[in-house]
Amino acid sequence: TGEEYEENLKLEEEKRAADEKYRYKQRQIKELQENLQSMEKNFDTVLKQEALVQEQKKEKQALVLQLNKDIEEQKPKLERVIKQCSRLSREIQSLKKTKTETQEERDIDLRELKSFNRTIDKLLADVLEANPDLTTPFQMYFHQNTHCCWVALLQATIRSSYFTYRDFCTLMSKLLSFRSSRSTSSGSSQTSSLKVIDLSLPINTPAEAAAVGSQPSSRASTSSICKNKKK
Repeated sequence: TGEEYEENLKLEEEKRAADEKYRYKQRQIKELQENLQSMEKNFDTVLKQEALVQEQKKEKQALVLQLNKDIEEQKPKLERVIKQCSRLSREIQSLKKTKTETQEERDIDLRELKSFNRTIDKLLADVLEANPDLTTPFQMYFHQNTHCCWVALLQATIRSSYFTYRDFCTLMSKLLSFRSSRSTSSGSSQTSSLKVIDLSLPINTPAEAAAVGSQPSSRASTSSICKNKKK
């Protein structure tokens, strides 16, 4: 009859819809299985990389421990050499009946100053390479007139004693604070956060600081450092 025919058509339509839904679910299951396999492969790769990194980390840690041990072993020798150099310097000055530096001492001071400048230049280059947004503040910092508070601080630090890594870290921190304060006072709606940079700089021990403090102030020439930075 007509009713049975319509019911059959309806059932066939429902069957086709169910088949289409089944095939769609099958495709989804297949895609999920493929994604799962891909993720498992990636996970295995990550585990292998992690194991490799952990192994490299252990090797580096062992190397660092050995280097630290070597440094500790060399410290007494360094202290003895520094004391011997100071004693010889006093003897030379006593023989010459003068308190001025010898030409050899000035040459040593000059070489140490050049080495120090190269170290600072490399540190600045590494910082700027890792943080390109600091280029403009650095340029502004090193090209301000001598009455600027930061330049005055730099000059005062250098004149007062040998310009150490600790001084450099302090000046870097003040520079970043200066940049942050300028960004805040400009009225921008964006929040400017202070950027902290780990320079991984060694801090002088009291013995080293005392030894360095006893060295002539000529190795901390303000003009030499400023000229090197402007280059």
